[in-house]
Amino acid sequence: LGGHGPESTVTPEIQQIALDIQPALEQYLATKLINFRATHYTQQVVAGMVYHLRVVASVSTTTGNDQDGDNNEESVFHIRVFQPLPYTGEPLQLQAVKQSESTEPLRALPPKLNPYRIH
Repeated sequence: LGGHGPESTVTPEIQQIALDIQPALEQYLATKLINFRATHYTQQVVAGMVYHLRVVASVSTTTGNDQDGDNNEESVFHIRVFQPLPYTGEPLQLQAVKQSESTEPLRALPPKLNPYRIH
């Protein structure tokens, strides 16, 4: 019920939120993400918590001709994740995704997606 806090380095708790939302992001992007890690975040208290995360991952670009499977390129995504209040029993929701440049500052994204939920 206030603005977003300052951009901060990821804590173990925030890294776990990123890992928990990874399957929804992969479903949205229709690709497998490798070496997935959050690097920075902001948070905002609402009726729950909104997190904006900068995540870095290798996007699998493996083709049938690539025998070793190492043909991957690193990408940066800014994502919006909503964590409902615990008493609701609702799962995390992926609410927005933006592919970003590595130098682009982390900014609040408006919710754009029908929420992708973790089941």
